[in-house]
Amino acid sequence: MVFLSLGSAILYYVFTVQSNQYLEYCTGLGNDAGDCGLIDKILTDVRTADLRWLILTIVLYMLSNVSRAIRWKMLLEAGGESVKTRNTFLATMVGYLANLAIPRLGEFVRASIIARYERVDAAKVMGTVVTDRLLDLLGLLVIFGLGFIFGSRLLIDYLSENATMPVISLGLVLQVLLVLAVLVGLAYFLYNKLKNHPLIVAVKIKLQQFAKGIMSIRKVKNFPLLVLHSINIYLMYFFMTYLPFFSFESTSHLSPLAGLLVFIFGGLGMVLPSPGGMGTYHAMVIAALGIFGVSGPDGFSFAMIIFIVINICVNFLTGIISLIVLPLVNKKYKLKHSNVPSLHTEENN
Repeated sequence: MVFLSLGSAILYYVFTVQSNQYLEYCTGLGNDAGDCGLIDKILTDVRTADLRWLILTIVLYMLSNVSRAIRWKMLLEAGGESVKTRNTFLATMVGYLANLAIPRLGEFVRASIIARYERVDAAKVMGTVVTDRLLDLLGLLVIFGLGFIFGSRLLIDYLSENATMPVISLGLVLQVLLVLAVLVGLAYFLYNKLKNHPLIVAVKIKLQQFAKGIMSIRKVKNFPLLVLHSINIYLMYFFMTYLPFFSFESTSHLSPLAGLLVFIFGGLGMVLPSPGGMGTYHAMVIAALGIFGVSGPDGFSFAMIIFIVINICVNFLTGIISLIVLPLVNKKYKLKHSNVPSLHTEENN
């Protein structure tokens, strides 16, 4: 509820700011205030949108998820596990559903689903999830690099006008370093005292399995295919941002460079701790579109429609369907395995 409340508060704030801006603009054209609601504008934009581009956006999003499921399967198989692509796909979609409630909860949910249905050590699965996210981070860094190469002047102008650097004192840095040193020393002391305790031993085993999952990328059989799926994920993400521009009159004139920068800004909004990027995604997309002269209300309308299409029409509905389908397509797993894998089950290699 904390994260949902935070996301709702941010979204309400962004909506209020853009609503007031649209009211001022609309009444300035001679319209009555009652006819100048931002919600009415969004509904009008939906009615007049070219839905073909939005449908294509959904298709591209699902293709990116197929690549993600296959890439994750490759990481699991590199660690010596045999898993079904359908399970990695369904688990991924349930994970997206969980993220709508609590940011990053989906990573643990999808790992637990694979551990349950494929009888894989949960810590090892979680290690592959971390590797999967590290590959995403690498992809983001590449995209950011491309953004700065092709849009450096636009970004520099935007940052010079809108960004302020925080002032950090030397004393604060030293205090943080001192606290970290004390914590590391305390952890080392406690470890030496309790390293033979059964709980510590169990934790060490789980950490070893977790590390195996992370390092599974070294044993991927078809590394070029892994790279290809990684590229496809972000290629689909880019087109999911750029192609919807053609659905709306206010953004139909924008270039692929605008799509790249909106993708970067929107990606940053999704990283922030808000369910599904609620509010934060909207604010960042508005800022990015503003660089290209798109008004705040038009930017909010665009962001809200894309947010609803992806998170409600896809992540929510597909996540619910995946929850229902998972036990149906895995009916025989109970016949193969008498027990659900325990978090304390040690991998036999």
